[in-house]
Amino acid sequence: MAITNPLAIKFSNEDVRPLAERFARLYYSCKSFLDFWGTNNGDAVFPVSGGPVEDNSVVDGRTPINSDDVRALKAWAETYVSGLEANSDEKLAVVIKPSVRVKLAAPSPE
Repeated sequence: MAITNPLAIKFSNEDVRPLAERFARLYYSCKSFLDFWGTNNGDAVFPVSGGPVEDNSVVDGRTPINSDDVRALKAWAETYVSGLEANSDEKLAVVIKPSVRVKLAAPSPE
């Protein structure tokens, strides 16, 4: 039976699909982050206890970060990606299906 309730349709269009698109964008951003890390030997670029990243954050008011902050973010990216890709991408499919705009903009498979 089709769902025709106007509230359900509004919620789907204004909340469900945009949320799925944000999840999908995050997935592709994490994949890109991890690809960069692997291609550029991120472990060497950001060594454990490697000190602050001199990115002018002190000058422009951003919170300074250090190598350990970057490595912690990498760990979260790995967790997010592996969680969505588990069980033959079963969870990823749930995110991608309603993500029309993100699906169209996704990088092509290699």
